[in-house]
Amino acid sequence: MKFAAVSVVVAACVALTARAGDAALDAANAKLRAGKSLNVEFTLVAGGSKASCTLAYSSPNRLRIDTPTKLSVSDGTTLWVLNKTDNTYTQSQAGTGPAMGDDVYAWRGFFVDKPYADATEINATGSRTLDGVNVDGYKITLPNDKSVTIFVDSSSGLPRASQAMNSGTTTTARATKVQLGDSALPDSTFAFTPPDGAKKIEAPVATAASFAAAQAVFKQYCTGCHGVDSKKAGLSLVSYDSVMAGARGRAVVVPGDPTNSKVIQVLTGGQPKMPPGDDVVPNDAVKAISDWIQGGAKGP
Repeated sequence: MKFAAVSVVVAACVALTARAGDAALDAANAKLRAGKSLNVEFTLVAGGSKASCTLAYSSPNRLRIDTPTKLSVSDGTTLWVLNKTDNTYTQSQAGTGPAMGDDVYAWRGFFVDKPYADATEINATGSRTLDGVNVDGYKITLPNDKSVTIFVDSSSGLPRASQAMNSGTTTTARATKVQLGDSALPDSTFAFTPPDGAKKIEAPVATAASFAAAQAVFKQYCTGCHGVDSKKAGLSLVSYDSVMAGARGRAVVVPGDPTNSKVIQVLTGGQPKMPPGDDVVPNDAVKAISDWIQGGAKGP
């Protein structure tokens, strides 16, 4: 992953410029981050189906996302994901990965400091009325031909809805209630009890979840350009602290969420492609980094 300095800097400048001009969107995410809890009731439209859903978040890392097909619950220590279709569930180390999905994209700022760090462009789409609420739209252009439009309530300044377009699939979430609180939600909100007859299955096992495994990949493929001395695009991948510091203050790792981590995106088809040219990091090496991130991106 020898980052091409020029292309990275250009992309970063474009994104920074766009974000700097979108004060309302920045303010909306600042409000989410300042809250201690968040409750949302929303309608989800995806794949031709329409369903009523809820989410409950509590800082720093507790969540409950309930849809007709899936229930994701984290009490800060353990993450349970129930597949309602076949009544099976997995149990794994806590993470906020479910809160990064397209179905709840509008509210990811509650958990993530820079929720649109991978955006190549952010443009205002104007004002409109959505379910009787005045909102302002912002289209976020992302790598791999993906885009998300966030609609911010003009009155409360909080995200009200989102529409994600990803690989030809459109996922729309429209809230009827968005309530940000200044105190944490009770522990009982994040308790998980398997339903009658539910079968526990093994969650996907991360075979290389340690930072040491990820660091070995960085050392072999990346630190020639992103080392102590070179640090192209402001990114060093030499140590845990430097990796988590990101590129000029922009996160390249989202703990628990490899898909939305910039370091994985650029290795798997995102722009700018890394390594540049014809070089490719082998799949098993990318998996080592992905597994570490999926496991919470913990330090050595």
